[in-house]
Amino acid sequence: MRIVSKSDNLHNNTDTISVDNFIVTDEIKVSDRIFLSKSTVFDGLTYLICLRGSGKLKINYREITISANQVMIILPYHIVKKIEQSDEFCIAAIFLGNDFMTNMVNSINLVNAFHFSKNPVATFTEEQVKELMEFHMLILKRYKKLNSPYTMESVSTLIKAFMLEVSSLYRLNRSSLPNYMPSRHEKITEDFFRMLILNFKSQRTVKFYADKLCFTPKYLSSVIKKITGHTIQEWINELVILHAKTLLKTTDMTVLQISEELNFSNPSFFGRFFKQYTGRTPLKFKYAK
Repeated sequence: MRIVSKSDNLHNNTDTISVDNFIVTDEIKVSDRIFLSKSTVFDGLTYLICLRGSGKLKINYREITISANQVMIILPYHIVKKIEQSDEFCIAAIFLGNDFMTNMVNSINLVNAFHFSKNPVATFTEEQVKELMEFHMLILKRYKKLNSPYTMESVSTLIKAFMLEVSSLYRLNRSSLPNYMPSRHEKITEDFFRMLILNFKSQRTVKFYADKLCFTPKYLSSVIKKITGHTIQEWINELVILHAKTLLKTTDMTVLQISEELNFSNPSFFGRFFKQYTGRTPLKFKYAK
């Protein structure tokens, strides 16, 4: 768990951000050179509060804009990339790791997760955003008191309150959300991504996903290519590579353990696969500065 200041580079020149517990940022003036400039998978739940300006992000296949007084909620294992931004684009963020989320699951109305996936951006009033930022700043202030007893327990409780407040405001403002009605092909694509997120570690064939969704591989492939501009195999490989990079950079797992985690037959095959898509062996990537 850590705190990130205005001067920190969240991206750290890698393609992934893995969060064991949580990361809370100070107000960040987003640079064109950093922060989601490459495809990124957050291993957990992400809250972005836009304070000024605007930015356009691609979440999986959808391009979504976030502007001042809006909050974006990005669900775990979604592929995110920044497309464009205004010069004054400024955000505050909270990243919650899956381990942290496990302890919070009973505190959140998980029905909202479905609505977040449909409408990841909600518009709040200036007063509502101000209230959220008061939570946010209190979390930062409390976290900095590292020598105080029960600091992490206090921060966890505050983050829980923040999450509940966002969910509450989201429900109150739901009537103002755009009535996003996906087309048939978009619905198929959303179902594919849900299936991919659940199974990418063990299943890497088009046939598996087509069978699960009750389509022929040819039909499903044509739909995903039409909607996203990329093939099913490209999406599978991208998610596998991004997760492999996360494990290499943020854990002590060996190449053998990672190859087993991702269901490769042996480390050599995993190494060849990884080098094919990154230009480097897993170990060279792991120790690259």
